[in-house]
Amino acid sequence: MGNNNLDNQITEENKVVYKFAVFTGISTLAIGIFAELLVANSLGGIFTALAMGDQLRAFGSDSSILIPQNRLFAIVLMVSSLASTYFLAYASRIKRSFIMMILFLLSICASIFFLLINAGRLGVILFALTFFIDFAFRKSKHPFIYMFVFSIIGFILLGLLDDLFFYLSYGYIKESSSDFASFINEFAFPYLNLLNIHHINDSYGLRMGVDYFTWIINIIPTSILSIFGLAKVTSGYHFITEYYIENNTHGGIPTDILTLGMRQFGFIGIIIISTILAIICKYMDKVVDKLHSNEFYFITLRIALIMFIIVPYADLDSFVRNRYDMIMVLMFAIIVNLIRLKSKRHYLKRNTN
Repeated sequence: MGNNNLDNQITEENKVVYKFAVFTGISTLAIGIFAELLVANSLGGIFTALAMGDQLRAFGSDSSILIPQNRLFAIVLMVSSLASTYFLAYASRIKRSFIMMILFLLSICASIFFLLINAGRLGVILFALTFFIDFAFRKSKHPFIYMFVFSIIGFILLGLLDDLFFYLSYGYIKESSSDFASFINEFAFPYLNLLNIHHINDSYGLRMGVDYFTWIINIIPTSILSIFGLAKVTSGYHFITEYYIENNTHGGIPTDILTLGMRQFGFIGIIIISTILAIICKYMDKVVDKLHSNEFYFITLRIALIMFIIVPYADLDSFVRNRYDMIMVLMFAIIVNLIRLKSKRHYLKRNTN
């Protein structure tokens, strides 16, 4: 009798989680597709939008030149497509159906469009990585062999994707070096920032914690801020990039986690940001531990990648605006855990009485 009650409790629990996953999946997919259609329409069509992706991503580019001011919000909302893929995949693992498969494939198409137009090559690699590792751990007895192969393929694809995005935007293949040394140099900016942080602070002064909160204002559309007489706050990475441009370095330079801390309060900032990061990691580890199972590697890995991304790309304005699909997946995991906890308490209370 007890086992039957437990089975019924698990079944009811899965039904609630399934409905929640379907609702969030369809909602985010609808928002993402709506935003993508707005952007594509503003740029002259889907193929034209793909061809202008590199221009939209370029540091310092003014998107309002290409997209009407009242549609700029759609650039941010497109990220919802990525989140929808994870929610619908989660629902499909609980209950497989033809409709769910169609919705999942549609979300993948929407995600690919977003990745090609707005996220760049790293976004493509990380998106593919979550599902590839999920497949490797579920279907293979030697998943690390698959991961090693993916690492090699990923390294090759980084250069090829860069050339692809450039070709789509400008119509010709740029001359670029794709050897290992150039790859290392491209991702060596945290070390470069560390070498120059004192000069950057001397030139622009300490931020005194401002960069921890400016994202709250900067994610709000300018049209809404103007109603209250407010304006967007200059992001921290603009100052860092400006410093390098003055020293003959071109392109945007991201803010790594150590630089973020030291830009706020100097050396004390390292202690502060390390403490904050440790607290976040501890909490996320608890969330992942409660949610993880062999069926959901892709969702726990996506959450884990938040820490992978935030270390080299720690500018909160950019992270919240361009990677909020990861935050949505984390919130989804938290709510699923709460649903299961509530279901468990209800089961215990019912059986106690």
